[in-house]
Amino acid sequence: MRFHEGKKLDYEWTQRQEKVHQHWKEDELFGYLFLNGANPILLRRSTSLPSRLVLPSGTEELGAQLKKELQNGSLFEAVFILLDGIPTNVIQREKQYLAAEDGTQWEAATYGHPDFQLHELQYHLLNTHLLGEVIAVATMRCLPGLHPVFKLHPPGPILYLRLLAPHIHNTMEINTRGQIQFNSDEGIFAKAVSTGGGGHLDLARRAMTQLTYCSLCPPDGLADRGLLGIPSALYAHDALAGR
Repeated sequence: MRFHEGKKLDYEWTQRQEKVHQHWKEDELFGYLFLNGANPILLRRSTSLPSRLVLPSGTEELGAQLKKELQNGSLFEAVFILLDGIPTNVIQREKQYLAAEDGTQWEAATYGHPDFQLHELQYHLLNTHLLGEVIAVATMRCLPGLHPVFKLHPPGPILYLRLLAPHIHNTMEINTRGQIQFNSDEGIFAKAVSTGGGGHLDLARRAMTQLTYCSLCPPDGLADRGLLGIPSALYAHDALAGR
């Protein structure tokens, strides 16, 4: 019995889980997961066919279909150019790869492996933890005690950040633990992640060059990626709710 088949016995198997189990290789579910999965901010609407996309001889029908979808505004792409040339890890004496070598690896590469690297290192580590640490440190170091964002609560010598405290209260502790448990030489990235061993830091540095204020604002980011007005983009609807 394969591992994923055995896991089916460990918990109640819902209809949604069964659908994913049966159809995860199909284009419809593949696109849905890019719109509403763990990393829904990578996909963007295509405005032109990528110059790096070279169709082999005999695929003229596919080329015509792509051009038709492009004209209809229904062609989307997920760009993983940040991973190009990133050194990969050696895990249990086996070299790791970000690109596909055979059919099994192609499935892994197509259905989530590169997406996992960007999700964890660009959008999670950099945009959440590291950027949050910058804000926390700058707030605590640069704002004087008489600044309006501070107040005494409860009365006493402890300053409480009225506006930001819920968001940065545990930032330094979490990041310190993460540095030891995830990013150290003996951490999870070094032991179990394809870009571990140094490549993950190179990837974070590259991602930093793309970080802008607008990229952190859902309305601007969604508009820039052409994802407004798509009925099935549930993440976009939730992100814009209440505006």
